[in-house]
Amino acid sequence: MNDDLDFASTLAAKSDQLNADDLAGGPITVQITGARVASRDDQPVSLRLSGGHMPWKPCKGMRRLLAEAAGSSSAKPWVGKWVRLFRDPRVKWGGQETGGIRVSGIDARILPSSRTFRVRSGRNAHTKYPVESLRAPQQEGAPTADLDALLDQVGLSRSDVDRWLQSVGKPSLDHGDDESRAKLAGWLGADPRRIEKVRELVPVEEQPPEGLGGYPE
Repeated sequence: MNDDLDFASTLAAKSDQLNADDLAGGPITVQITGARVASRDDQPVSLRLSGGHMPWKPCKGMRRLLAEAAGSSSAKPWVGKWVRLFRDPRVKWGGQETGGIRVSGIDARILPSSRTFRVRSGRNAHTKYPVESLRAPQQEGAPTADLDALLDQVGLSRSDVDRWLQSVGKPSLDHGDDESRAKLAGWLGADPRRIEKVRELVPVEEQPPEGLGGYPE
């Protein structure tokens, strides 16, 4: 097989965002704490989540649902609001049922009463999604963000993070628990500029001057 044509690497879940498989254990109810929109990205909307989760990058169908629910295509109304997300195993990619993230509950301040949305699931097909109006919601679902997976993806280590934590007066990773590390992973993954702040403090390996052949004169 020609390695140049192998797309196996594109099937791997991304560590810098919430993935459907992260919700295999059940739905999560989370607050949207921030939003970023990048018009040139294939996943242009990134919603930062509470509770130690990576950012949620809703697919086009869910973006349409959110816009219909809010009566606006702006992400601003969603900051500070709550959503319940679940893994729908019926979602297909490349003709295979791979699963996808779907919405089953929306903050009552956006959705005053429960209703059913129609989401496109194919060229000429739609799927019905009943969405509950969430009143006085509470955080539900264990943290899903994986700090080690995120660091491996961006080429950093725990030592690099500890160096950055020390520079901002925070305790090292060893002083935290799994939940605090998950929350840190979600926070770092929500904005690439934060990853770059960590990277800036990585020591540069000393290289011998050119012409010395790697040996001191």
